[in-house]
Amino acid sequence: MTDIVDPQELEGLRVAFLIADGVSLVELEEPRRILEAAGAHVELVAPRYGEVHTMDHLDKAGTVPVDRALLDADPQRYDALVLPGGVANADHLRRDPDAVAFVAGFPTLGRPVAAICHAPWLLVEAGVARGRTLTSCASLKTDIRNAGGAWVDEPVHVDDGLITSRELQRTRAASRSRPAAGGVCHAVRAARRGALARRASPPSASVRVPDGLVRKLTRHPAGAMIRGDPGEPVRRTVVGRGES
Repeated sequence: MTDIVDPQELEGLRVAFLIADGVSLVELEEPRRILEAAGAHVELVAPRYGEVHTMDHLDKAGTVPVDRALLDADPQRYDALVLPGGVANADHLRRDPDAVAFVAGFPTLGRPVAAICHAPWLLVEAGVARGRTLTSCASLKTDIRNAGGAWVDEPVHVDDGLITSRELQRTRAASRSRPAAGGVCHAVRAARRGALARRASPPSASVRVPDGLVRKLTRHPAGAMIRGDPGEPVRRTVVGRGES
């Protein structure tokens, strides 16, 4: 998977991974490994400091240390957000108001979000799914449609800054992790373009944060199409222009 991103291509970018107990280890470690190899700085954000318990499908898979608790995680610090999957992980986070507000801030203020497997539950809870086209594990399609979104059965789908993908399985990580990791890297490439644009903009070009999201917010839009495994093109939806 070394051809997904070039070494140091993402140098200087800060990416938040929002996780809780029950996070899928492969959906955390594969995108993280690829982003860090490309120079991105990844921080694991969780509801509390300490360690988060990971899962390998239905089996416990050890713990990972938390870099920053939600109360100290100002979204202004990050260029993009990644939401790994895991049933318990996504369920814990969607019931945490701080986690929901943190997620809602990224698309609200225009920075990209990549969500894998069950993580689109958080997009539903944050009101992000309405009017958007997403993919996910198949069990979420009714939830996404009930929230006003459109669900598609694709390995990865890009909808104007919102990148979603199906689940990864460790037993098929070599073939199945590539589309999802590629989708994550697509989001972070967009974040790089946004970071460069913000550096070139005058300080007055700031975005007003809605009062309801006062505590933790921020973000940036995505562009172009990428490809996952051969024969599995990534679909892209651009608001107001249909699919390409």
